[in-house]
Formats: sequence, C-alpha cells, structure tokens
Amino acid sequence: SHICRSLLFSLWEAVLRGKSQKTAELTTSSLWTPSLPTVLDDKYYVGVVQHKGIFTSDAPTPLTDDFTMEQVMASADQPSAWEEGFVAAMIKMGEIEVKIGNQGEARRRCSFIN
Repeated sequence: SHICRSLLFSLWEAVLRGKSQKTAELTTSSLWTPSLPTVLDDKYYVGVVQHKGIFTSDAPTPLTDDFTMEQVMASADQPSAWEEGFVAAMIKMGEIEVKIGNQGEARRRCSFIN
C-alpha cells in the first residue's frame, strides 16, 4: 500500500513538473487544480483525496492524521459546506485590523511570541 501511494505521488509529481513553467529565476508556477485552474472550488480537496495534492504536505497528511482526513473528506464530498466555510473564513480575515507603529510587532516565528 505504501509503495503504491509513493508511486502515485511520484507519477503525479512528474505530471505537475511537466505542466510547471518557470516564471522567474527562483519562481515556479503550477496549476492548483488542472481540471479547472481558473475556478475557486472544492476540487483542490478532491485532488488531495485522490493523492494528487501539489504541496509536499498534501501527500502524507490526509493519510496519517484522522482529524485532517475528516476535514479533507468533508471538503471534497460537500462542496456547499466548503463554500460556506471559505466565505466565513474570508469575512473573518477581512475583519482583521492592521496594527501600525507601536500597536504590535511582527513575529520572528509565527508559532512563538517574540
């Protein structure tokens, strides 16, 4: 099973590398969802379930973490739930107030307070 998954990941990586285009010396771009790259929808999660994730973290995470696997499956199986969650997240992010001057500081490492 592990060998099959590794082979699938390798084959998918080869497909992605073939579709990638160098846009600058240190920048590479690729399609998030090759089926409909210009549409924002749940297909990214469908790809993760099918072992076609494009990020290094996509490959092992859904297979080893039950909570994450449940979230990925729910996003892939229930497009309307994904859409509602995305809208709620964007609204919440839009309410984040920018701190300027002495109001706050940027963290050197996101997971720790300076």
